[in-house]
Parts: sequence; C-alpha cells; structure tokens
Amino acid sequence: MQIKELHNSWDIKPTSDFIKNRFDIIAKEYFSYEVISDNDTYVITSKIEGNKCNLGLNFIDIPYNLVEVIINFIFQNHRRVNEIRIDASLLKYGYSRPYIYYHISLPDTSAELHSRLSRKSNYNIKREQKLINESVGKVTFSEYTYDTIPDDVMNVYFEFKKVPYKTKYNFSKNDYLSNYNVSDCYVLSADNKILAIVLSCEQTNEVFLENLTYNSEFARYSPGQVLYDWYLTRLIEKGKTKLYLGGGDYMYKKRYGSISQSVYSNIIFRNYYYLLKYLLTKILRKIIVCFLNEQ
Repeated sequence: MQIKELHNSWDIKPTSDFIKNRFDIIAKEYFSYEVISDNDTYVITSKIEGNKCNLGLNFIDIPYNLVEVIINFIFQNHRRVNEIRIDASLLKYGYSRPYIYYHISLPDTSAELHSRLSRKSNYNIKREQKLINESVGKVTFSEYTYDTIPDDVMNVYFEFKKVPYKTKYNFSKNDYLSNYNVSDCYVLSADNKILAIVLSCEQTNEVFLENLTYNSEFARYSPGQVLYDWYLTRLIEKGKTKLYLGGGDYMYKKRYGSISQSVYSNIIFRNYYYLLKYLLTKILRKIIVCFLNEQ
C-alpha cells in the first residue's frame, strides 16, 4: 500500500467526478493524494482551511483501511489540521451522524425520464403548467450561467428563503454563488413574476442541485415541481449523467427513479482533546439557545 501527495496540476484526474469531491475545481487551494493498494488506485482531493480539512470522499466506494491511511497521512503532514470532515460517506469514521441522501441516475432522453413517473404524475405536471398559464400568466423558463445571473433573480431567491425557513443570508450575490459553487440558475416566471428558482452546480457531468425554492403565494400551482421537471430535462439535453439532491425529506427528491441511500457525515479529530472541545462547544451552544428562547 502506497500513498503520496500529488503536485496540483490540470492532468490530475480524481477518482470521483462529483463536484463535492472536486476541490481541484471549486477550491482556490487544494491537495491531492494518490493511494495505491494491490490493483486499485484512488486519487482523492481535499481542502484545508485553518485547522479544518474537508476530504472529498462523497459516495466513493473505498476500503476502510485506505481511508485510515489518508487520514493519518493528512494529520502527519499537515500539523495545523485538528479535524477532518468527510460528508456523504459510505462508511462511518470518528464522530459520525447518519442521514439519507438522494440521487438520480439520469437517462439518455426525457421520454425515459418521464417513463419513471406514473401517468397521473405526468398529467399533473402538464396540468399545473397549464393552470399557471391560465391563472397567472404565460409561463417562461429562463436559464443563466454564473456570470449572467441577474441581481434581481438572486434578490428574489433570498426573499423566497425568508418566508418558509426564516433563512437570512449575509452574503452578496457573488459571494453566495461562489461559496456554494453555483454554476447555473433556472427560473420559472409568469406575468413578470418569478415563481420558482433552481440553483445548480454543473461543473462536471455529475451535477449537484444546490437549492430549489418557490414563491409560496403560488404554491397551489406547484411551480417548484414544474420548474424541477424542466430542469431535469435540460440536464439530460446537456448530457449530464447523475444528479445529487442531498438530504431532506422533500417529495420531489423521491421522484423520477431517485435512489435513497444511507450515508454518514463524519468528523475525525486528531486526538480526544479536540473531540472533547467540539462536544463541549456544541453543548454550550444548545444551552445558550435554550436560554435565549426562554427570555
């Protein structure tokens, strides 16, 4: 078994093409590791910020002992790193939290995609789009790349997130798109009103849906589902092969032949001191939140 750190260059091809594993694309500074065992070779990338390391092993089927080799190598060669995080891992390491993750293998045609839905579901999507046309205004689908996304679209997106989730983003448009690796944006509009927005990470053929949100005032027309259907069709037309949807118990993530998979969010600490420090900080934060809620 061998492991070595590779010099960063464009000819390095990581084992996984999922964007969450491609720190060579989404990070300004990254590290690559080549692990060789018997006849298998893995190339894994990581991002180190301060004392934390994010290791790109999302959905990678790799033996447990090889992951331990990578973890030990990072701790030995990057002394400032106190914790290593591995998200959407197929195996448990360190301090671990299980959750369900959804993903879709995209077919070659939209006809194949819609064959995965029932006749009633396909009818309802067409019916909902027709209702929007009749009751709100002519349906318009728009698509933007990173550098062409209008400011007003992102402003509406932030407003949409405030309503059901009370989410407040202290980001500018460009900071948000950069921090969440957004490359493309899809918009459903009618009568000059934005009804739904999809933010997507499409730097490779394995796409990540960063967020789907909609105008709650028009929820009865299911604008999110209408846009999601068009979005999937566009991904197929672009030749994309897989769509990762993340966690969350949302109905749209369970359709179109999606697969639900049990994965783990892992944090590996350098030693028990940093584990204890992490747990105490977590407990203290909960106590503070409970105290503030009682005031």
